[in-house]
Amino acid sequence: MYKSIRIASYFLSATILLGSCGQNSNIKVLPNGLRYAKHTNLQGEKAKPGDYMSLHFQMWGVTSEGKDTLLQDTRKVVKAFYIRPDEPSLGRIGKGLAEMVKGDSVSFYESVDSIYGMMVPPFLKKGSEIRFDMKILDIMDEAKLKEISKKEQEEQLSKEEEVIKQFLADKGITNAKRTSSGLYYTIDKEGKGPQPKKGDEVETHYTGTLIPSEKKFDSSLDRGQPLKFTCGAGQMIAGFDEGVMLMKQGGKATFYLPSKLGYGAQSPSPDIPANSILRFEVELVSVKPASPK
Repeated sequence: MYKSIRIASYFLSATILLGSCGQNSNIKVLPNGLRYAKHTNLQGEKAKPGDYMSLHFQMWGVTSEGKDTLLQDTRKVVKAFYIRPDEPSLGRIGKGLAEMVKGDSVSFYESVDSIYGMMVPPFLKKGSEIRFDMKILDIMDEAKLKEISKKEQEEQLSKEEEVIKQFLADKGITNAKRTSSGLYYTIDKEGKGPQPKKGDEVETHYTGTLIPSEKKFDSSLDRGQPLKFTCGAGQMIAGFDEGVMLMKQGGKATFYLPSKLGYGAQSPSPDIPANSILRFEVELVSVKPASPK
């Protein structure tokens, strides 16, 4: 339920498959020591400082039995994965990407220890390499990226709104309201206490399910302890935070969140896939006004 905080390291924990890149014998070494095998010989402009790349990659490891195993495939998560090659957290791989052009296919090899540090999964072979098979889809400046992102978000929101509307219709729910952000909600029991505002501390009980499957992914009731947080402080996903501030103490409501108000293209847990539409049945247990400054 808490807002997911992801940084560029997601690049190492999460794009068109290069066919069977395998362990290529045509391996070269960049000046920074990064081993790589390029599978194309294209001409074009490389990324300039501040530019972004859209790409897809697969992340492969070697098991303790010596078998290749697929660890991540970004095609299963997003249409395209966007990064800035000069982002420091990408390390040597960022430098390698900066040498690529649009359309390139390449494999980068890094030691398992440099990727995972002290947290190497026990099923991976010690001293082995992690292989990133990558396809560079496009190179763009920040303005173009913003334009693409805005269009993709609008398309995704439109698609998800249709799912929410159909779900409400199937359930015979006719009193749902929509906020300007895209949050749908119903007030199921009007509270008689104060309505929280930004900075107020609240306690809530909730049950979260996916739409349209109605599969439960979390509930404070199962733990027997309400969730406590400060409204408007960025501690919660946006839709939940906004919805609670529409309630009054003692009231109950149901929120229907398009993915942009939840976890977006991220998958915070196996129970919540990327671009999930979320439903929360919420009870506002208490409201504690913010202390005056």
